[in-house]
Amino acid sequence: MADVEGIDDRIREALKSVRHVSLENALEVVGVVGLRQRLTLFFDEDEVLDVWKPAALRVEPESIRIHIASRVLLQWYYYGRPHVAANLFYSEYRVEGDRVVGETSADWYVARMRPRIEEPAVELVLLEAADTAP
Repeated sequence: MADVEGIDDRIREALKSVRHVSLENALEVVGVVGLRQRLTLFFDEDEVLDVWKPAALRVEPESIRIHIASRVLLQWYYYGRPHVAANLFYSEYRVEGDRVVGETSADWYVARMRPRIEEPAVELVLLEAADTAP
């Protein structure tokens, strides 16, 4: 069993000079926790990204990529609405055999989820440099 401790430290270090990242929109990372086989990133609008069995981390000046994961779950509240259970949605990707299966609870659009096993499990695009003023 691979432990994710160390991956969380590397991501925290990479995020020191960044204010926002992008998954599908600009988000501010407010916490990173690695415990056993799960990595969790917390964002400023109560979004949560869980990554199970992350491996093959690559940190570059413009992005952070986790190339391998057994499951990825992004939970978010419908933007602009109260943060209550009825407004909580998810997108989930999981490896099943030699393919990746995706699903979402968002019901206001037709999701065109076509994940490919060759693509990174997670890619955070680094958007803005953090304010380094004292």
